[in-house]
Amino acid sequence: MFMVKESRFVSEVWTERGGFTEGIEGPACDKEGNVYAVNYERESTIGRVTPEGECSVFLELPPGSIGNGIRFDSRGNMLIADYVGHRIWRVLLIREISNGYVRMPLEDAENFAAW
Repeated sequence: MFMVKESRFVSEVWTERGGFTEGIEGPACDKEGNVYAVNYERESTIGRVTPEGECSVFLELPPGSIGNGIRFDSRGNMLIADYVGHRIWRVLLIREISNGYVRMPLEDAENFAAW
């Protein structure tokens, strides 16, 4: 058993209780230190928490889409796994949603094994 005498990391609560739905999943961090997660305030949204602790809806996915994972590509574009629409959405740096980036067969799409 070990005891840490000094901690460099301290966790803090930055979001209000209930700010994210029960479907919160797949957080990812961009180069500026913003943290993104799916289903902020309601399903089909992507929430953003800034390094200063400000929380907001960053974007809404198209109707019939609910995200369950986020990653960033080498260019800083956001990739969102959509488990309802069975797609991966690419969000360009200008915050527009492109057409489906990758279409996944239904049987392969449950948890997007690549995530």
